[in-house]
Amino acid sequence: MAVGAGLLTTFQVDTGAEKWIGYQVLYGVGLGWCFQIPNLAVQTLLPKPDVPIGLALMVFGQLLGAAVFVAVGENVLGNQLVQRLSGIPGFNPSLVTSGGVTSLLSAVPSSFHDTVLIAYNEALRKVFQVGLIVSSLTVLGAFTLEWRSIKKPDPKAAKPDAEKSTATEEKKQEGQAIE
Repeated sequence: MAVGAGLLTTFQVDTGAEKWIGYQVLYGVGLGWCFQIPNLAVQTLLPKPDVPIGLALMVFGQLLGAAVFVAVGENVLGNQLVQRLSGIPGFNPSLVTSGGVTSLLSAVPSSFHDTVLIAYNEALRKVFQVGLIVSSLTVLGAFTLEWRSIKKPDPKAAKPDAEKSTATEEKKQEGQAIE
């Protein structure tokens, strides 16, 4: 996910579809792993009675983080656009929150369209950098996880060992009884 987020920060106005689709797929695969692997970790590492509480806290944290960082991303985008476009004639800061890039392009003279697109691209890259920071911090959580197998022991495989130990115990007892 961190690699995909890092690649998203390289977007330019003329970035081709093959790159932005591929980068999003890579980011999406990493994001999917970041949502599924903690579920397995909670179920594997916590005692059975604590699993529901652990899962609830984990999902709460994921959803709260997503909600907070949507607002953070929106604020970063808006502030960056206002900062970058404030010198363009016809620019009104209320356009940033009301309609997106289409309303911005229709409000400014056509000679500034390239400037608006570049400013919008740079503002989006700042938003992607926030995502990169958060994605990179998830690596720290991954390194703190304990290595444990999620496979359950096979009950059939355990029986022969149990039968062997029972047979060994019986032989020992028989040997002691004969002596």
